Amino acid sequence: MNKIILLFAILTSSMLTPFNMIGQEIKKDKITVAIEKADAKTIAGFFDDKVELGILDIKNFYSKEQAEVVLKNFFKENPPTSFIIQHKGGKATNGFSIGIYKSGENSFRIYYHIREKNNKTIIPLFKVEKNKR
Repeated sequence: MNKIILLFAILTSSMLTPFNMIGQEIKKDKITVAIEKADAKTIAGFFDDKVELGILDIKNFYSKEQAEVVLKNFFKENPPTSFIIQHKGGKATNGFSIGIYKSGENSFRIYYHIREKNNKTIIPLFKVEKNKR
């Protein structure tokens, strides 16, 4: 019985998130879901006015609208099979996520940086690379 209580306490405490990170985690989840659905419009809604976007070998700074078109084209050519976050790091107001995006037989590594600007979560950097593993 004591082992069950101890296990429950450990699991419960590991799931608790500091209060100041709750809103940030919800926004990150929206980004993850948007990537899973290949929803370029939702992702672009988080882009900064100018975003550094790297899609495979093409890297540039784009306006929000231009970046949405480039990302939409990538998703059209590579419809999702799955997207799984492999790693998250940083703080509530300045963090990053790395995930593996699969499209058929192709596997890509997606990396994006988030930060807070004027009390809003933004993505200043979004990269898609061929997964080397």
